[in-house]
Amino acid sequence: MVDAPTGEIPDDPWADAGRALAYGRETFGDRWLLLTGKERMLIDRLYENCKQLDDPAISSDIFQGVKTGADQVYKLKKITGGRYLCMPDEGEPYEVELEDALLFPILSGPEAKRYNKPETQIYLLFPYERDEGAAKLIPNARMRSAFPLCWRYLESWKELLIQRDNGELNDEYWYRFSRSQSLNRVDTPKLVAAGTVPSLRFSYDETGTFFLTGGRVDGVVPSDEISPWFLLGVRNAPVADFVFRRIGRVKAGGFFEANKQFIAPLPIPPASDEERRAVATKAKALQTAYTARRDTLGRIARRLSTARTRSKPEIWLFAGLTSKRDLIADAPARLDADKRREWAEQQYNLELAARYDAISARLSPGASLSAAFDEGELSIAVDGLPIIDRIFVDTAESEFILAQWKVLAATFVITEKTDGKKIANALRKLVVADNPALVKQIIALEADLSRLETKIARQEAEMNTLIYALYGLTEDEARLVASLTAFGAGGSRVGSVGLVLAEAPGADIAAMASTS
Repeated sequence: MVDAPTGEIPDDPWADAGRALAYGRETFGDRWLLLTGKERMLIDRLYENCKQLDDPAISSDIFQGVKTGADQVYKLKKITGGRYLCMPDEGEPYEVELEDALLFPILSGPEAKRYNKPETQIYLLFPYERDEGAAKLIPNARMRSAFPLCWRYLESWKELLIQRDNGELNDEYWYRFSRSQSLNRVDTPKLVAAGTVPSLRFSYDETGTFFLTGGRVDGVVPSDEISPWFLLGVRNAPVADFVFRRIGRVKAGGFFEANKQFIAPLPIPPASDEERRAVATKAKALQTAYTARRDTLGRIARRLSTARTRSKPEIWLFAGLTSKRDLIADAPARLDADKRREWAEQQYNLELAARYDAISARLSPGASLSAAFDEGELSIAVDGLPIIDRIFVDTAESEFILAQWKVLAATFVITEKTDGKKIANALRKLVVADNPALVKQIIALEADLSRLETKIARQEAEMNTLIYALYGLTEDEARLVASLTAFGAGGSRVGSVGLVLAEAPGADIAAMASTS
């Protein structure tokens, strides 16, 4: 197999014998895995010694979330008790009053965060009742009498609801969901897996409070013999992600599909009761720390949202960028005043564009931003690689800016369309520090955030050491995994994507073509 990330085949594509894939080794279970070299050797060894996630000894169920067939009707944003916001696909959102008893929190992909205790403002209107562990549709008559507000709301959408599945739901039970999958998973404690991700993202819904959105989030119910916290720690560690991004299906923009098909085969290492308890304890501590980090970022963002903003000049952001005034002074003497300004403007834009291009070259979909303040210097990095640095301001101002950049880093999504200019403009837009109380609170919160991130980094390192030992990784294998799946605060990753896992013989050949 040959690497051709740009589509250009090397002159001597078979020079590296380590890239050869012996006939008969292209299969991986019931699929093909076109992976060679040390990575393939590691994956093969892992599967000789480990059980898979879907083994009955490890999990009792891996399930998709609910499918309503009309999320715009059934999924609403909670305003306060009894008040919800309907967000139709067409038209303006509007407020409705509904009985809280039929509304339950539901998670979609963006709300399923790695090691974050689940949280959402989106609620599911669930016209079902529990009966001996099963969910049964509430009869029409009882819906009308017991939940008149919900019934009137559903009736207002009846024309759309009866059209689902080509009119197959046009009967007296027209208000039911289009699929019955996972309806009996209400109140089930479960691991939550985001469905389309740059790397694995698991959290634990300890109380079974949350519904999951079908096609966007999957649930994993551990077996009675397995601690869910142990399973959480193993699934969030780099080894599982290393395997996942080599057997997973690549989506657009550098993301992967993390549904049952691709998480069920993930390897679970053998472990003693004592080792499982150690992993579980660390995983629980990590979810506590990551959740505290998220909440602290939220408190900072809430305060920032109350203040006015102003954009710093480009020359503030980019050290060494020549000012237009200096460029005018350096313009050719033969030019008149207007031409000198025009020349300076052109040179300035060229130099600025070069800075933007340098940032763009570091970007890849799913990459993460991080901000730092060290020895008086502010800096921004993408997947750990600096893109902007040498910003020197006094400590108080730096701490205030750092807090803003950390919120931005946690919320900024890098896609295929993101370029250096977009990131730079976002970084330049800063809150005006004209409220001393606000500045003081934000700086204090940023200090809390920094302590949490230091704690998380230490906990992640301890967890990785423990997990590597459970899998029996050699030092070279641990370095290989760490270099390709480096997690930081927030669950970001550094590394290249892996190979597509295609279906077994007979599958579309195009689906198997991939770069490593």
